[in-house]
Amino acid sequence: MPELLNITSYQSAIKRFIVGHTFKLISVRSPLLVRTFEPDLMSSTGCKVLDIRRLSKRIVWQIQNGSFTVLHLMNGGCFHWKKAETRPTRQLFPAAFDF
Repeated sequence: MPELLNITSYQSAIKRFIVGHTFKLISVRSPLLVRTFEPDLMSSTGCKVLDIRRLSKRIVWQIQNGSFTVLHLMNGGCFHWKKAETRPTRQLFPAAFDF
């Protein structure tokens, strides 16, 4: 799995920045990004991120409300840290998570 180093690097970086922080806003711009309708992704708004794990080639966010957000870099691309007032376009960024 050649991507393991990239995924592990993302996992440790994300863990430092978002574990313990609360979702203020979740915006999904691409319907292809979400693979479930229950529980609703927006129900995580106002909840803390408890942990970041790796599951094979996926990055898993454990959320305070008992749900998990699973991200695969092939589907989501890569992570960008932007200021909250910067609203990216759908073509460049399929989702935004404000803390």
